[in-house]
Parts: sequence; C-alpha cells; structure tokens
Amino acid sequence: GTRGGGDEKVYLLVLAPDHVGLTAQKQPSLYWFLSAPSAYALEFTLIENKAAKPLMEKRLESRNNSGLQCIRLSDHGVGLQPYVLYQWFVTLIPDAERRSKDILSGGFIKRIEPPRGLQQTLDKDEKTETVHIYEEAGFWYDAFAAACDLIFRSATTGNHRNYSAIGMYL
Repeated sequence: GTRGGGDEKVYLLVLAPDHVGLTAQKQPSLYWFLSAPSAYALEFTLIENKAAKPLMEKRLESRNNSGLQCIRLSDHGVGLQPYVLYQWFVTLIPDAERRSKDILSGGFIKRIEPPRGLQQTLDKDEKTETVHIYEEAGFWYDAFAAACDLIFRSATTGNHRNYSAIGMYL
C-alpha cells in the first residue's frame, strides 16, 4: 500500500506483492521505485509483527535519484527470523516537522525454510533460470531479487538477451 501527500510529481512504490511475500533468505534485498528525483529525506523501516519498536529504522542517503532502489539487509547486520511476519516501509519525508505529509509505501515479508532440494536445484541451474526456480517455489522476494540481478548483470556486461527471461517480473 501507499500513502502520500506533498509533491504530486513524486511517486513511491515498494516492490512487494499485495499479500505476504516469502523469502528463503535471512538477509534479503528489498526494492522500491521512486518516480522522479527527489531531495526529500528517505527512511527505511522494518517492523516485526506486533513488536513495539522497529527492528530497523534507517535514514537513507538522499541521492536525488529516481528509478529502482534497493536496501540489502546484510549491509546493516539485520536478519529475519524464520516464520515471523515483518512489515517494511520506505518513506519520503517532505517536512520533518509535519510527518503527516510523508509519502509512504510498504509491504509484508516472511522468511520460511526452503523446500528440500531447492538449494541443489539452484546450484545446478544457469543464472537465467534462478528467477523461475524461486517463482515456482513461491519465493516472491527471491525471484524478484534474482530478476534484478540479471538486469544489472546484463546492463554491465552489455548482454541484453536475459531481458526476455525477466520481463514479466518488472
């Protein structure tokens, strides 16, 4: 979901399913999309379900960038416990004194143990199939991260043939 006010030219959308998304990763990467460059402060929050305090609350560097953005929980020493529901948010803060103007988007994530044999399948596959393997196993966040990895790898190597394998995820 998304809530916002303030600058109507800036849209913020976390890239999460409309239901609880699953991951097999202890420290997944989480993605969002920012429609236009913004000088507003940006904040990431991760909350364990029913917890009084956030597990992580981090003001992110304002890079005045737009497009696909990512936070890697491993960069912050934060890990998800198995079978615990978490909610995460990315917030643009137009006015730190009036937080009711925040532009907020969030999603749900739960880490579960991967099915037996998934890791062996991933170890054998070509990287272009990783997206489909995670998707078939029901790991939304891992499939999306694998798709993004393919895009970034293709962009840096000039090999654009992988786009067709991941186009349906973006």
